[in-house]
Amino acid sequence: MTVEQSLLPQSYNKNQPERPVRIEPNVLEQIKEVTGIEDVKVISQAISACCTEQGKYDLSEVVSLLVSEVATIKPTQQKPEPVEKPEKDTEQTTTKIITQPTDATDVPVNTRKSKSDSALVVDLTNDEDQLQKAIAASLQDNQGILGGQISREEQDISRILEASLAESKAGTKRKRGDIWFVDPLNPYERRRKEAWPVGLKNVGNTCWFSAVIQSLFHLPIFRHLVLNFVSPAETPQGTLQEKRNLRFMHELRRLFALMIGSQRKYVDPSKAVDILKEAFTSPSGTSDSQQDVSEFQHKLLEWLEEAFTCHDSRPTSPTQGTSSEESLSSAKNPMIDLFYGQVTTDGFHEGKAFCRQETFGQFPLQVNGFHDIHESLENATAQGEIETVTGESSSKSGQEQWFTRLPPFLTFELSRFQFNQTLGRPEKIHNKLKFPMTIYMDRYMECNKSVTRQRREKVKSLREELQHLHSRLDRFTNYGSGPKRFPLQDVLQYALEFAQTNPDVACSSPAGPAAPPVCDVVQDVEMESPRSLNNSSNLETPSPSLVKSSSLPDVAMASPHGKLSSPAKRLLVVPKPAPREVSSTELGVLQSCLTRWRTEVESDVKELQDGISRLDEEVGNMYSDDMMKKFPYRLHAVLVHEGQAASGHYWAYVYDHANGRWLKFNDITVTEASWEELEKEGIGGYHNASAYCLMYVDTSREDLIQDSSSLVDKETGQISNSTQTDVVKKLAQDLQDYISEDNTKFCQEMEDWDRKQQQAAAATVTTAPAAATVTTAPGAGGDSEVTIVGEKKPLSPTVSSSVQNSQSYQHALLALRSTVDTLEAVLGAMTKEQWEQKRPEGHVLQVANFEINKAEKLSQKLPEMLPKKDSRLSHMLVYCIACKAPTHSVIHRVVMEQIAFTRIGDTDAKFKAIKGAAERKLSEMISDASEQMKSEYKKWHENFSNFRRVIMCVVLGIEAFHKERYQESLPYLHYAYLTNRSLIADGNRMKGFDNKLMAYYQRQCLLHLNDMALQQFEADEDISGVSIIMNNLVLPCLPSLFHTSYQDDTLAAEELREKWCNILAQEVSGDKLEKLQDVMSKLFDPPSETRTSVKFPQLNYIKDSSEFLERYAKVMDLAEKNSYLEMAEKSK
Repeated sequence: MTVEQSLLPQSYNKNQPERPVRIEPNVLEQIKEVTGIEDVKVISQAISACCTEQGKYDLSEVVSLLVSEVATIKPTQQKPEPVEKPEKDTEQTTTKIITQPTDATDVPVNTRKSKSDSALVVDLTNDEDQLQKAIAASLQDNQGILGGQISREEQDISRILEASLAESKAGTKRKRGDIWFVDPLNPYERRRKEAWPVGLKNVGNTCWFSAVIQSLFHLPIFRHLVLNFVSPAETPQGTLQEKRNLRFMHELRRLFALMIGSQRKYVDPSKAVDILKEAFTSPSGTSDSQQDVSEFQHKLLEWLEEAFTCHDSRPTSPTQGTSSEESLSSAKNPMIDLFYGQVTTDGFHEGKAFCRQETFGQFPLQVNGFHDIHESLENATAQGEIETVTGESSSKSGQEQWFTRLPPFLTFELSRFQFNQTLGRPEKIHNKLKFPMTIYMDRYMECNKSVTRQRREKVKSLREELQHLHSRLDRFTNYGSGPKRFPLQDVLQYALEFAQTNPDVACSSPAGPAAPPVCDVVQDVEMESPRSLNNSSNLETPSPSLVKSSSLPDVAMASPHGKLSSPAKRLLVVPKPAPREVSSTELGVLQSCLTRWRTEVESDVKELQDGISRLDEEVGNMYSDDMMKKFPYRLHAVLVHEGQAASGHYWAYVYDHANGRWLKFNDITVTEASWEELEKEGIGGYHNASAYCLMYVDTSREDLIQDSSSLVDKETGQISNSTQTDVVKKLAQDLQDYISEDNTKFCQEMEDWDRKQQQAAAATVTTAPAAATVTTAPGAGGDSEVTIVGEKKPLSPTVSSSVQNSQSYQHALLALRSTVDTLEAVLGAMTKEQWEQKRPEGHVLQVANFEINKAEKLSQKLPEMLPKKDSRLSHMLVYCIACKAPTHSVIHRVVMEQIAFTRIGDTDAKFKAIKGAAERKLSEMISDASEQMKSEYKKWHENFSNFRRVIMCVVLGIEAFHKERYQESLPYLHYAYLTNRSLIADGNRMKGFDNKLMAYYQRQCLLHLNDMALQQFEADEDISGVSIIMNNLVLPCLPSLFHTSYQDDTLAAEELREKWCNILAQEVSGDKLEKLQDVMSKLFDPPSETRTSVKFPQLNYIKDSSEFLERYAKVMDLAEKNSYLEMAEKSK
């Protein structure tokens, strides 16, 4: 087909001098592949038009320029030519609002229309590409379909291709029809489980085919019609369309037969899909395989309708229901009878009334702005106004729609896509739209027109009253004249509290049991007496032997951070605001008035709330009476789309009427589902999944959902093997032979597999060493166990006594400098007489108290230092105090270990005496500790060890990240993230690192690695590096983005998936196709089923505490300079 049209905009001056531009061959091929334009001259003109003065151009602008002109043909570019009427030509359109009512009195919607009919019927209720549809309709009627060179059906197909090109223009790519799923080699994995429903193989991003076909196949009456279809004898006079439709019906019959009698878990629909995809192929040969569900279903039913128009193709009617026989025998076409209904459109146009009878198929409903399906239906059918522009004047028009006949299978198409004018691309609407299990259509029927109008007026009146009540209630709940508003009853209560506050009492409560306290506390002022702590029953009282001695140097420091700095501090009492002067008379009047007013306000608010509840209930029950429940429809199928406007995945929930359960058909996988799961994924608002199409079945027509072929065993309610065999025997002989042939091939495949396995077992026995990995639950261990790679077994979850001793010693040595400084400070301030007055046991307690005080002050400074500096790293005592560890069983023992394990100053007699006393005290504490206390103490050492391991991984990971060594960085960051998550699992965030910052770095590193893999995949022939990155790094870490409370993690995972989906739009072959199939299958596995382990490099632990702190400070400074700290804090 050739259309002589200019592909460049009319604003482009052909006479302007073209800039010499050198076009690379690969660029030229890309433009041809994306746009489908083969004319090099046209492409060169487009590039010249997009060139800057420097001779540079943006490839996306060139494609957009070409695509925009392919998608929109100007009416002035070619003179219309006469249209040659074919023998049979049809079109289906969907009409909601008629702009030419007087010229189109008898034009149906979603039905056949003659080309000679010039009525312009445009759907203005659909907010997607409204102007484009109007232009397309005008061109079809006014130009004679582009000069008579293009058939009406080719125009329909062209629209779909134009939509695809438009998405490419917006910077997105559609998926091309490449096979991305590879059958498991083991045929037993593909074997059907007894008579469980059969899945459909995705043969190149054709999940839309599976979703629609499964929903139709499980309609018994539809399945009966297809299986019993009789093809008429083909004659030379048959058109290409007729032959194509018959070929499709032939393959669909075979597909349905296999879905009944196959022994395979899933079957291959390639032949039927290939025929259907012929209609979605452009003249240039490019195709768009991921079709919109509504477009596909529309075309599918149209073909079936045309196939059934031949009288020889009519199947015999089902025998189980009389009404079905009568309806099918009376209808001209069974597809029209089952899926098409009638609607009457009443309205006025420019002051002229009109009434039109129309036919509809899939009824479109808007999602944006509506809460449930009834709200959307009311909006679609109830009277509304539109503005018609004629020249310089405009007039108002409106209409109502009433169903005169509903089809047995009622399909609602939910409009979840809109065009973003700012971005220049389509967007998906993720809003929630609730739908019921059973919907009653009575209020929309023409027979109930008068009743419905009356009730709509009543609802309108009630909602106006509701709005008035809500406005009144808002005056109470948001009271005030300024920007800040508060509930009025609270304002009155606060005023009452203020009036009752006694300024003379610093920390007392007004009289009465309900009176609030009149003082606040601030925990940042040191007091002279520790009695406030001694009187507190909920604070652990320190041992008297550890109380700070007066002989020690004064080391008291005030903390501005609201935490107790030492056991010797008490709470500061801060009185609430109070009136300076108030007499008893004034107070009595205020109390009386404010109390009365508050009671009145509460009464008014309750009255308003009760009125709102009553009106809400009245509105909700407006159509719940028996009179409005005579047209019930039960939900049969929900077609779900997950993803964005340009890419995604479809699956279907189909109700199993025989067994009373929901089944989820996700390509080859068929599982039982609950109504809760269906609602979660179908209503919308949950990730990117939402219902796209709803199929309801008339519950009064039981014959439509009863299987006349007795496929279901009436005793067991299941499909038994014997029953399945009986059903197959009832099929036509050609279908029985086809099923038998396919099952024979599958049985032979299983026999060949068994034989190969036996030969392989007899020939060789191979073993493979296990690789060292870091699992999602890293084991506990001391700092000496940080070297992970090379270990033959994971770390033991329990720590032996020798390892525990090693941890205690190492953690004590980390604080060696601090311990020595404390010993020197205490002993240096002590006179000879003071030393001789006490035994070493008394002096060691003074040293311990001094060290604890120092650690408390450091822990109080942590909030203002983190994450730039962290004193916990070099001092376990600071870590324990910051985490609020038990004082006696943990903190006292840690400090005694620090003193006992000190190796400096052993030659000094005082040092040796204090150290010996600490060893004896430590031995005593260990012997007195219960098993529970010992276990708890071990856990604190393990936590501190894991905390330091986390920080070490963070340091190494961030260092590698900022050097753009992302493959080296991710294992460290991922291990740190998982270990840190287990540390803070109890809600105590001081036990671990800043989880938000760590999640941010891991997320960014994953995205960088994914981009690296994508670039290598697109640019290199050798893609072994891509497999290493994806299989060893990206894919194992991906589940951590889903199992998180951070919204940005989920968005990053979806972005990662979407980028790989866009790769499908490229031509991929050979080894690349196989690798792509592997990546895509793992990428879309449920996160819980993906193996979450990452190979972990060797971790050379930094024993020097000062070097550790220095490197940590450097990476935090690096993160701050690159604004990563700020961006992490702002992340969600």
